[in-house]
Amino acid sequence: MSKPEPLSESRRRPLAVLPSEALRVLVIDDEVLIGRALKRMLNKYEVVCVLHPSEAFELLAQRVFDVILCDVMMPEVSGKDVYDVIRRDFPGMEQHIIFMTGAVLARAAEFLDGVTNDRMEKPFERQTLFELISKHLPK
Repeated sequence: MSKPEPLSESRRRPLAVLPSEALRVLVIDDEVLIGRALKRMLNKYEVVCVLHPSEAFELLAQRVFDVILCDVMMPEVSGKDVYDVIRRDFPGMEQHIIFMTGAVLARAAEFLDGVTNDRMEKPFERQTLFELISKHLPK
């Protein structure tokens, strides 16, 4: 019988814990499964998932979100386009965007290198998600 492998460093750390008060998260991703996974990971919080950025802009006109999780590569509208509209129409809210990336084209990589927003690579771990979101919580 072989020895079990030691836990990786990320699995040994205790999970980050988000506060129990209502956290409002907007997810913008054209992949339904990503939205469902994020809803499950953040099941204690208010999570609204939209498949198209136009839906996100309508929601942002009506209410405030603590964090926006936005895919970088979507058909028709890119993460950069979303960032630009939010910066123009909802000033300051662009600082609450965390970008989610899979395969990134050169143009998208150039955009991400030019902004200070956090990003996480797909597939991502719950720990990474919680750590990044916790940076955007009201102090």
